[in-house]
Amino acid sequence: MTSNTLHFTPALPCVDCLELTTLGLIYPIRSQAWQLLPLCERDIDKPASEEEAFSSIADLQQLVTHHLQVIHRLQRKRRHLTHMYLHLRRQHAHHKARRALRIGLNRSYRRQAQVREEGLA
Repeated sequence: MTSNTLHFTPALPCVDCLELTTLGLIYPIRSQAWQLLPLCERDIDKPASEEEAFSSIADLQQLVTHHLQVIHRLQRKRRHLTHMYLHLRRQHAHHKARRALRIGLNRSYRRQAQVREEGLA
């Protein structure tokens, strides 16, 4: 898991020395969850010359919002495919039609898992 340096307000106590700080690291836990770790400047072992992946909180919020939109869109598509598959199955439709929907459903599961992994990376 990668971490990003972040400036935030209000000041929180550092996890090592308990001094108030506005610096910290943010870690992705899941695609929809992040963990903030407040640290003093001396505790952050990241080189100063390295560019941050997110220049501001707005960039991070935009990325998280985009990932959530993609996940919700995939979930809607998956529910639609599931509904269509079950409808065809109840009607004893031809196995080729059911197979095509089942393949689409499996693809949507894989794509959603891929988007979630990208959010964690």
